Amino acid sequence: MMLVDVSVWEVKREGENIIIGFDGASGGGKTTLVNKLAEILEREGYNVGVVQEVVRGVFEEFQKRYGFNNLTELRASSRIAEFQKLCLWEQYLQEELMMDEHDIVLSDRTLFGNEFFTLLYCNKDSKALNEYFSKLDELLRVRKLTHGKIYDAVVIVHPLPPEIDVDDGFRSTDLPYREVQTFTIRQLAKAYVDRIIELETADLWERVNLVKPLIDYLVVETLI
Repeated sequence: MMLVDVSVWEVKREGENIIIGFDGASGGGKTTLVNKLAEILEREGYNVGVVQEVVRGVFEEFQKRYGFNNLTELRASSRIAEFQKLCLWEQYLQEELMMDEHDIVLSDRTLFGNEFFTLLYCNKDSKALNEYFSKLDELLRVRKLTHGKIYDAVVIVHPLPPEIDVDDGFRSTDLPYREVQTFTIRQLAKAYVDRIIELETADLWERVNLVKPLIDYLVVETLI
């Protein structure tokens, strides 16, 4: 895969749209929150785009190509660095396409979540990590150049409590590990994004009521 060429993107004027990334622990309720916020914003008349979590689609491609039975098997294989780079590219591409078409973009997972999983699963492969971070740096520079930002804000969603079943057969459900995910992704995001909001509550409507005012503020600041 080649790094994105700046010339292939229509350079949008800074301030034309809003992109908010949602990240944190696997199975933390990000998708439910993103979909509910999108529903509310659409009812209010906004042109909203949602970037669905890309890992499933990329895994399906690897499953067809290489015959992996599950994500655990893939992560233990020599293909994991290739997988993570493709997830990075797909995340970036989907966000760019959505920003070309929508005023408000809500992204289920961020570039920083992908960065965390790459550090976790490719930590013994220094060559793969160097290649990955060279690509990530290029994409971040292109995003900053074309949009004047990486994300307008990142929402860090803390793990749901253990009594809530989050086992979908695809992600880790180990609670201490999920706390490490949340902390590390937050630190990675803080290196690039000024607005970070953390959601420690598990209640969906409390989460909505914490994030919606941020979106309203960004609308006034950015779109009006």
